[in-house]
This record gives sequence, C-alpha cells and structure tokens, in this order.
Amino acid sequence: MVKESPAPMDRVIAAILRFPPIFRKMHREIFARGQQKVGIAIASHHVMIMKILHEAGILSSTEIGEVLCVSKSQMTHSTEKLMKMGLIEKIPDIIDRRKVNIALTPKGKAATQEIDNVLLDIIHERLSSFSDEDLEKLAESFDNIVEVFSK
Repeated sequence: MVKESPAPMDRVIAAILRFPPIFRKMHREIFARGQQKVGIAIASHHVMIMKILHEAGILSSTEIGEVLCVSKSQMTHSTEKLMKMGLIEKIPDIIDRRKVNIALTPKGKAATQEIDNVLLDIIHERLSSFSDEDLEKLAESFDNIVEVFSK
C-alpha cells in the first residue's frame, strides 16, 4: 500500500504552524542575552517600539500600536515606561495640537543601535554553526517566502 504525500497546501500549513515555537525560543534567547550585553532591562515589545520609531522617526502611539497589534492601553503603559527610562519622548503634533507623537531621544537612538548590534552579533553567532549549504538553503527559503507572500 502506497501512502499518499500530503497536498502542498497541507505541507505549507504544517510548516507555518512549526515556526512560532522555533522562533519564540530563539527570540527569547536573543533578547535575554541582548539585555545582558546592553544592560537595559526592557521587554522585547519595548525593543520593537524603539525599532519602529528608529525606522519611521516620529509616530503616534496609535500608529505604533497598529503596527504591533497592541491595544491603546498597553501602548500607553509601554510608552510611559520607555519615557521614564529616557528612551522616548512625546512631541506635540505640528498640525493638530490635540495629537501627541512619540520619537526616540538621543539616548533611545543610541540604545536602539546598540541593541541592533548586539542582536545581529547573537544571530550571527547562532547561524555560524550552519554549513554554507544550509545557510544557502535557508536564504533561498526566506527569499521564496517573501516573494510568495508579497503577491
């Protein structure tokens, strides 16, 4: 009796469902080691807020929350913590004075850059045990994922 192989759709779904536990474990390890090296005790979602601001410049709390799929109350709590640490600041909107935007402070910009450097070092270290052949397969796989999901 010949066993049928799963349909491509079923294989893709099974692969996608295997990603979160793998990435969650790596994500926790990277951020824990990154915090130790940088010396800033903040959660990974705080780092994501800082990275978004680093890329975008100035955004409202609502805009950041939409990118991260985070509630307004959670964004308020997170931004208050980052402000207390001196990593972000509130900036009044030039056009609408009722609106308040958020930007990185110079300390926040420096911390974000340092965190990026540490994270890249840790990821590089983690991937350095892979063979060139495995790295090429991984790179091609990610390129394909990006290409397909960009359609």
